Amino acid sequence: SFNAAHWLSVITILAVLFALGLDRFNIFGFLNTYFKQLALTGTVFFSMLPTTAEVLQRLPPSDPFVDSIEDPLVQSFYMSYVVIFGVFAIYQIVKIYKADSNGA
Repeated sequence: SFNAAHWLSVITILAVLFALGLDRFNIFGFLNTYFKQLALTGTVFFSMLPTTAEVLQRLPPSDPFVDSIEDPLVQSFYMSYVVIFGVFAIYQIVKIYKADSNGA
């Protein structure tokens, strides 16, 4: 059955295609570089969500940490990833801005 993990895979592929399109075409002007980097970083984020749920549901084999993705432990990992992604996205934006400012 087609579940949330499959949708995240589709979104990941679309993010890669979006980044490739931005690399080839200057759609957003000076924002192109920012959107491209955020799209590529998003692919890692989208891949981590189902991977975390899968690992926590299967390990250790004798007594897995969680029974479902609705478990509070899985949700806390997801929230941590959102915070980390947000902080890293801001960091990337600042680094790109500084590199553009120094190179201009």
